Amino acid sequence: MAVQHGWLRGRRPAPYVDIQYRFILRYKIPSRHYFSRTVVPELYEAMRGELVQSLKAAEGGVINLTTDLWTSNHNAHAYLCLTGHWCERVGEASVQRKAGPLNVGVLDIEHTSNNILCCLKEKMREWDESVGQSVTIQFVLSDNAANMVKALTEYGHIHCVSHTLHLVVIKALEKARVVTSLFSKARSISGHVHRSSKASNRLHELQTQLNLPQHTLITDIKTRWNYMFYLLQQLVEQRRAVQIMTQESNMGRAPRIICPNEWRLVSDMLTILSPFEEVTQAISKQSASLSEVIPLLHGLCSIIRSLHVGGLAAGEESEDESDQFMAGDDDQDATVGLGQDVAAESREMLGTAARKLAANLSRELEWRFEPIFANSTFLLATLLDPRYKASCFPNNVDVEALKRTLLLRMELCDPVATPARNTEETPATSSTSVLSFLQKKKSAIPMRTHLPSGDVEAYLADGDISLTDDPVKYWSGKLQCWPNLTRFALQHLSCPLTSVQSERVFSTAGNVVSPQRANLDPSHVEQLVFIKVNADLKNSVGLFEP
Repeated sequence: MAVQHGWLRGRRPAPYVDIQYRFILRYKIPSRHYFSRTVVPELYEAMRGELVQSLKAAEGGVINLTTDLWTSNHNAHAYLCLTGHWCERVGEASVQRKAGPLNVGVLDIEHTSNNILCCLKEKMREWDESVGQSVTIQFVLSDNAANMVKALTEYGHIHCVSHTLHLVVIKALEKARVVTSLFSKARSISGHVHRSSKASNRLHELQTQLNLPQHTLITDIKTRWNYMFYLLQQLVEQRRAVQIMTQESNMGRAPRIICPNEWRLVSDMLTILSPFEEVTQAISKQSASLSEVIPLLHGLCSIIRSLHVGGLAAGEESEDESDQFMAGDDDQDATVGLGQDVAAESREMLGTAARKLAANLSRELEWRFEPIFANSTFLLATLLDPRYKASCFPNNVDVEALKRTLLLRMELCDPVATPARNTEETPATSSTSVLSFLQKKKSAIPMRTHLPSGDVEAYLADGDISLTDDPVKYWSGKLQCWPNLTRFALQHLSCPLTSVQSERVFSTAGNVVSPQRANLDPSHVEQLVFIKVNADLKNSVGLFEP
């Protein structure tokens, strides 16, 4: 029997223990209504007040928005999220980039463009009243949904780069029958391991025997193309264990076997898709800015173009070749016993499939992102980023005309000369790293060092910063030197290039509106999500720091 305290065995407890015990007995736990009607609303209003103070200090009174729609599977309510992004003046010579959800309200009416626009205006009108001044919306980011695009036309609407990049990869992969067959097998293997405890245990046994990392195969997510990339990476990492597991006869309904030819295709695909994964990671960071779109896409397009140049043009691979390759998919030993000439021909066929995939990706990139390279908003944002300036533009960009546009928008009129630029194409590189490509191109563009006239030319002639430095910190040091140019630059640099942060808000909302709390009032959902997300942002990016 457990040892009992003295006061339980009949002995009088010490005075301080007696006082504590009586206090515990008299304490009454607040009801759930107290938390829902008092604690949560008070905390919500307190955090909202802090957000209002931060918005009052927004540079130039300008903010950018990301928005998204989400419908809960548990309470059948639809929610519209508005996340604000701005730069806050802290003191006389410091600026900090800020972000926070402004609204997670219910939108249970039909999701037409007009209804979405009316809801957005109503919510921003409420914030104008709270802040006590007009808050100017400069840019609004959303996905490519037609109702969203139409609703935000009157604002500076920007398509989510992450969503568009996802469409680029998915559409290119769907055009290659060999690739879709390979992904079908990869998903089958991963699903089999997740559904079968026997297969999962066998995989762990093989990982121990073969001294492989103890990783469980991830599940593919259709709305995130990079999860397919990670799945292929894991299959390559666990190749020996996966081969043994799928060949064993005692595995029941084992998934289809990946043949040796397809393993080479997997390796080729990882090489081709690694730049896309690098760009996806870069644009999904909380610190990612609109100024990074053109440099990253320019580097990505150049690398993917170099991977298929010299190979077969898209469409040269005949349907017969594809069918011949796919006919041997289920036979792992299809190439065993064949002559060297036949094996070489098979390898060449796989190389052709990989180059065709690269060509499809290149065409999708150019088709979906071509308007961006002529968009003055993106061009100006890149020009005003001290990491890039004019060094990472495609060679067909007229920097002189871009500078005139900048001067007009800033109400300046001093015509000045442009920094010297290299008019030759950037040499082809064997590296598939976008960051390495940009670093090489940046170092190949010399900048003039003479003292020019005008803020814009002074900025362009100023010393460059590293690609890993913070551009907002750079402009903080220029507040006294170039106040108008600094304000204009910060309004662009505070704008993200994806709607990821609004989507992350809905990840939190999905945890709040769980099956056990499906009857939560929508107003309580908004308050709980607002408190949770703003608390996370406060801890991660310094939101509302005193």
